[in-house]
This record gives sequence, structure tokens and C-alpha cells, in this order.
Amino acid sequence: MLRLVEIGLFLLPFAVYVAWRLLGPHVRRELLLGAALALAALVGLAFHYGLKDSLDPHTRYAPARMEGGVVVPGGPVR
Repeated sequence: MLRLVEIGLFLLPFAVYVAWRLLGPHVRRELLLGAALALAALVGLAFHYGLKDSLDPHTRYAPARMEGGVVVPGGPVR
């Protein structure tokens, strides 16, 4: 998810510039409000997803390791 947010933040100025060039002086207030609400929803959902999938602050994490030639996935230590 972090990569998606990084890519979105990278492309955001280009999208704003293209929208500005295409719309020019014919921008309606409703369109700008809709774009602002969509951006706010995107940011809110990204934060929600990041908080939902995170571990508790005091949870120990064991990284992935090799055991007998097999990769054992990492995860929270129980």
C-alpha cells in the first residue's frame, strides 16, 4: 500500500497540471469541490488502511528466516 501512496503522491502534481491545462478558465466550483473531496477520501482511506494493518506498538516481530532450505515467513512473535 505504501508504494501505491508514493506513486500517487508523485503523480499528483502532473495530474493537477493536466487538469489545469485542460479546464483552463472554465473550471466550475462543483468540479473543484469534487476533486478536493476525492483527494481527502483517498488520503483518509490510506491512513485507515495503514492503521488497520499495523501491529500494536509493543508487539515483537520475527523476520523471515531459512530453516532446512525452506523460507519460514516472519510475523508477530506469540
